[in-house]
Formats: sequence, C-alpha cells, structure tokens
Amino acid sequence: MREEYEAAKARLTRQQNRLIDDCQKNALDGRTEGWYITLNTKAIIDDRSDVDKVKFECGILERQLRAFASRLNEFCYRRRKSKSLRVFAGIEIGKEKNRLHAHLIVAHSGDVDKTLPQVLREVAKQWQRVYEFDEVKFIRVEEIYDMYGLIDYVSKDLHLM
Repeated sequence: MREEYEAAKARLTRQQNRLIDDCQKNALDGRTEGWYITLNTKAIIDDRSDVDKVKFECGILERQLRAFASRLNEFCYRRRKSKSLRVFAGIEIGKEKNRLHAHLIVAHSGDVDKTLPQVLREVAKQWQRVYEFDEVKFIRVEEIYDMYGLIDYVSKDLHLM
C-alpha cells in the first residue's frame, strides 16, 4: 500500500513539474517580471465535500477573475491590443477560515511602467468593481521574486490524473 502511495505521489509531482515547466515556457511566454496577487472573496466554504457549492462558487470567481485581468491589462497597457499581460491563477479554499480566494501570477516582459503602489491601488479599485463590494480587504500585491516557486505554490492544490 505504501509503495502505491509513493508511486502516485511521484506521478503527481512529475505532472505538476511538467505543468510548471509548460507554464513558464508557453503560458507565460518568457515573461519574468510582474506581480504576485492574492484576492480574497466573501465566499465561505464550510463543507469542502459539497462539490456543487464549490463548483458554483469557483465558477463565479473564475468569471470575476477574467474581468479583473482584462481591466488590469487595460490599466497596464492603455488598451494597446498588441501587448498583454499573462495571468496564471489558482483558486483555493483557506485552511483556517474556509474563505475562497485566488492567487494570481501576473507577468509582463518588463514593458509596464507602473510602480508597485500604483498597481496596488489599481488592483484594489478593480477588484472592488468586479467583485462588487464596498470594503476591500485582504488584497496582497508583491513583485515577482521567484517565478518557479510562485507557479509551484499557485498550483499546489492541483489534482491531476
């Protein structure tokens, strides 16, 4: 039994590593600069086994994240269609408070002239608009410091088959 577990764990690790490598090479298209953003929601998932509720809440959050990413792209590139941010997101249920939240890697090629405080203000403003609530709490924005480690962290809860 232990051997089967270890084999499954090794398989999952290989799949995650392939995903991380693919993300770095293709999805992020060589972009190495940008921001690591955490966005919390008001959604609480008390019963993780309630698959319908989890899917429902995650579906809503996915649509909101797409709208948010589009608005952030417009802010960074002033609607230039030839330029775009690359966004890699992972949705997670918090361990302590069961709050649904998202981790985003927002990558660019070094051609965005926004400072971290400017981006933080814009993230708060756009998340408030997209998520439609008055109080913006628990938003974190950091400059990317370790792309590989961040991709690994964002994808940590993937369940690949």
